[in-house]
Amino acid sequence: MTVQTSPKPTNMISIDAKNRDWLQFSSAIYTRTQTRTKQCQSLLLDVAKVIDAYETSVASHRTSTEHALAVNIGDIRFRIGEISNVKANLESEIASLELYRKRASDFCAYLEREAIVIVRKCLQIRQNRQCVDLYRDSVDQELTTECALLDDIICLMVRLQQQASEHMRRLKRLVFVLNNDLRDKDVSVTLDETNAQLKQESLLLSLDARKLPIDTRKFSHEENTQVTKATLRDSNRELYTCRQYRALVDLLLKQTVEHLDRQREVVDESLTRKIEEYQAAKVKLENQHSETLRSIIDLTNTISDLDKAIQDKRGPMMLAHSRLGNRSDRPGIELVRDEVDARLELEIDHLQTYTLHLQSLLAEAKATLRNLTKVQHELEENINVKSNSLKLDQVDCAVVRMGLKYNVY
Repeated sequence: MTVQTSPKPTNMISIDAKNRDWLQFSSAIYTRTQTRTKQCQSLLLDVAKVIDAYETSVASHRTSTEHALAVNIGDIRFRIGEISNVKANLESEIASLELYRKRASDFCAYLEREAIVIVRKCLQIRQNRQCVDLYRDSVDQELTTECALLDDIICLMVRLQQQASEHMRRLKRLVFVLNNDLRDKDVSVTLDETNAQLKQESLLLSLDARKLPIDTRKFSHEENTQVTKATLRDSNRELYTCRQYRALVDLLLKQTVEHLDRQREVVDESLTRKIEEYQAAKVKLENQHSETLRSIIDLTNTISDLDKAIQDKRGPMMLAHSRLGNRSDRPGIELVRDEVDARLELEIDHLQTYTLHLQSLLAEAKATLRNLTKVQHELEENINVKSNSLKLDQVDCAVVRMGLKYNVY
């Protein structure tokens, strides 16, 4: 049996078309969803890989940064240690130079205040010598040499003080530079240590790096290192120069004191010889004075004897003249020149001759006495001169020079 189907209504046909469209739309949505899902899963895998890779890279960079920080901190700490050692050496050298400058200053002050005053006072004291002793002798020459030597050494001490002050000024400038470098490095190492201690969990972290532009930075790391090395090199060079200078000052001070001591010994020896000469001359003059006094006493006694002898001859002379005069009164033919007259005349001549000779001897004795008296006065003056010179050299100069001691320590 044949079944006849009736034709579908027109509205059923549109429903099937919409169903196909719906199915196609759903299929397209599913397809897109699957595609997007796959893309999302692929993206998630890529993101996970990127995140893992970046986490590893960030951790590596952070490790490298922390290692660089540690290395930089260690390097700065090492530089700080070097700078601190050099700075301590510079400060120690400044103290040593100050000590040497003070030694030179004290020695110069002693030479100006005491030594050269003593030497000039000795020269002034010796100007009080008298008469023949007032001449430029070996002691004066040696004292003048010592005075000139003291003037030269005072000038040398002044130059040493000026040089020490100049070295100290250079060292203080280097200490100032090193102090600034130390301060900057302390700030730098403190900042780096602070950065090394920062963690992700630390508080007060900031996204603002406050990074300076490259063209505004003053130095590169190499330039910073070179500047520090140059400062240390200059400091070590200046330290070596100052130590050489102190060694030279030690040698100069030692030689100066030795030279002054030798010159002082020369002056003292010359003064001692001069004192011995004065003493010998004084003793000789005193002996001559004693002999002169004895001669004067003897001559005075002789003059007294001559006066007495002349006076003693007056009686015999008067007697002979009286006898001869009395015999001239004989009368007449008795007034003859007989033997008695001849004897009386001979006696008178003899007495006159003897008296004249005694008077001549008396005049000569008196002249000799006057000369001896003059010699006595001259000897006494010379003895006084030698006594004065001896006192000046043996007492005054010796006492003054007792305080003359050269010592720089």
